Amino acid sequence: MGGSDVKVSIITKIGGDIIGDLIMNKLESDGINTDRVARGDKSQTSGFSYIIVNTSTQSRTCIHTPASSYLQSSEVEANFIKDCSIVFSDGRFPGVVLNLLRQHKVMFYLECERLLQNDSLLDLVPFADFILTSSNFPLQYHEHLQKQNKFSYDCLFHLFDKMKGGDHSHLITTLGSRGSVCITRCDDGSDPADDMSIDEVIALEDDGVASELPNLRLFNIKYCKKSYTIIRCGIWKTHPFEIKDTTGAGDTFNGACLYWLTRSSSQSKLRSLGGMMQFASIMSFYCASEIGVRKGVANNHVVKQVIKNILN
Repeated sequence: MGGSDVKVSIITKIGGDIIGDLIMNKLESDGINTDRVARGDKSQTSGFSYIIVNTSTQSRTCIHTPASSYLQSSEVEANFIKDCSIVFSDGRFPGVVLNLLRQHKVMFYLECERLLQNDSLLDLVPFADFILTSSNFPLQYHEHLQKQNKFSYDCLFHLFDKMKGGDHSHLITTLGSRGSVCITRCDDGSDPADDMSIDEVIALEDDGVASELPNLRLFNIKYCKKSYTIIRCGIWKTHPFEIKDTTGAGDTFNGACLYWLTRSSSQSKLRSLGGMMQFASIMSFYCASEIGVRKGVANNHVVKQVIKNILN
């Protein structure tokens, strides 16, 4: 989102080494406010990763070097998110994030990419308005619930019901090459329920007519006597790109959703959510069109044109 017309600040910790200086310089050149970044001393190193992409096998190898020191609550002032309209967490430093959320009411967007043993990531769920999970997370959450039965995406309803609640809770799960799915509350309980499970909705093939935008389908589902609306978003079939590298596509999906949420909208809830999923899908394809995380990211002109096409 750096370089867009959205004001972005970052809360993290970066080492006092050369890598840290390079990270800070790049963030600042992208227009991101780094006033809330804690810097370590010269002996503390920054985390970084090498990503090796093999285009012939369409695979990648990540070599990660962790930071020598991590962000602590004592390094974060209570007023850091006071004036924020949206707070995004990628799941790191959950204790620090939890401390901030307890002090300020704010729209909170949580990414659930992976669930580690004894992870306090789930402590953030009751504060979340939006959750986005990776394609692998539902299975990890199913195992966390210690369910002995066969895996089912029903576990996402359990996660959804732990969120902040009301009409403003939305849970999106990305499905890789099969698009994405969003769980939200039914707008109108009078709509008849579709005789389908969430597993059947997710298994559906995207056999709609290829159009300028990803296809959207809506389903009303009952589970444990509660009503939910499922939005199923396909992939962007008419993209003009060769897919070269999916590194950063998930981060781009998140960034696109956040950017969409900053736009004022008078649309209905479901149309706005569907449009957000279409927009995020298209932006992810742009990212994957080049080698590396940043080279293929759509510029502001493309972003505005895609939004215009969706809203029309």
